[in-house]
Amino acid sequence: FIGFEVLLLANPLLSALMGIVGVILGILGSFSVREGFKMLDDLGKDVEIGYIGARLYFVSVYLFLFFILLTPIIVKYGVYNSGFEAIIIAEIQLILANILIGVGLYKVGKEYNERLTKIGGVLAAIPIVALIGYILVYVGLRKIMSAVRP
Repeated sequence: FIGFEVLLLANPLLSALMGIVGVILGILGSFSVREGFKMLDDLGKDVEIGYIGARLYFVSVYLFLFFILLTPIIVKYGVYNSGFEAIIIAEIQLILANILIGVGLYKVGKEYNERLTKIGGVLAAIPIVALIGYILVYVGLRKIMSAVRP
C-alpha cells in the first residue's frame, strides 16, 4: 500500500488498479489467515496474537479503501488539506497488523517446531521483507500440514 502512493505520482491509472487488487487480496487473505489462527487457538495453541493481527489487518484494509474513496471528496470541498494523512493512518495500522501476524506465525512455527515457519514469521513482521517471509511461511506451513495430516 505504501507503493500505492508512489505509483499515484507516476501513473494514476496503474496506481488505482494496484490499489484495487491490493484491497481485494487483503480482504480475502485476512479471512483465511484469521480463520487459520482461530482454528489453532481453538486447539489450545498460543497464537491469539496472530488472530488479533488478522482482525486488525481486515479493519485496516477497509479503512484504507474508505480513505482512498473519500480522498477526492475531502480535497474537493477543502474539509481536509489532503487525504494522504488519513491513508497513512491506515498504513500504520496495516504495518502493526503485519507485525502481529508475523509474531503469530512465528509462534505457529515454534509450536510445531518448523524452522521455515519461524523464520518466515520473523520476516513477515518486517515490512520491507514481508513478502519473502510469507513465502517461507507458506512452504513451512505446507510441511506442517503434511506432517499433521494422516
